[in-house]
Amino acid sequence: PSHRPLSMGRRRTSTFCERSVNRTRSGQGMLLQRSLRRSPTLLGSVSCLATSCALTRFGVRAFTVLNGGLETSVQDYPGRRIGLGMPRSGPMDSLAFRIANVLVGNDPCTEGLELTLTGCRLLFHCAAVVAGTRAPTKVTVNGNEVAMWTRVVVPAGSKIVVGTVKEVGMRNYLAIRGGLPEIPKYLGSKSTSLGLG
Repeated sequence: PSHRPLSMGRRRTSTFCERSVNRTRSGQGMLLQRSLRRSPTLLGSVSCLATSCALTRFGVRAFTVLNGGLETSVQDYPGRRIGLGMPRSGPMDSLAFRIANVLVGNDPCTEGLELTLTGCRLLFHCAAVVAGTRAPTKVTVNGNEVAMWTRVVVPAGSKIVVGTVKEVGMRNYLAIRGGLPEIPKYLGSKSTSLGLG
């Protein structure tokens, strides 16, 4: 099955950007044409510099979910608590969630990943700063074990694996510096509401 990369970073930008500069036939100067379109395989911040009708440079800020585990979801703090028959959402352990964000330099309320029991496997297409918190779990970057409750630099092209919870607890949190800006808010929150299906 295909895996869809998720975007990272502080700035919300389009998933694909192409700028071209063309001269009009009448010679009345330069016409800047901008084309923005969505791609199913590329999400993230893309920096573009184009001259003479050529796309000369771009960069990708994204990661691919190789294995989402039992139940990995996006949550933010405090989540969605509007009532009116709408199920509540947000992190189960809000303290551990906020600490993970603080460790990577985010606002404590920034969206991150909530992992249930079996963890997940992610492939980072760019360098990132992450932090894992909550239940005791083995976390590796390219096969090398790293500590929880501290910030970890993940090099571009690296795989991070969050294993199964070893002892007590069922959930872990993975914060990424910059959050997940491409995920839109719904009713004031980016949190996944499992009660809505």
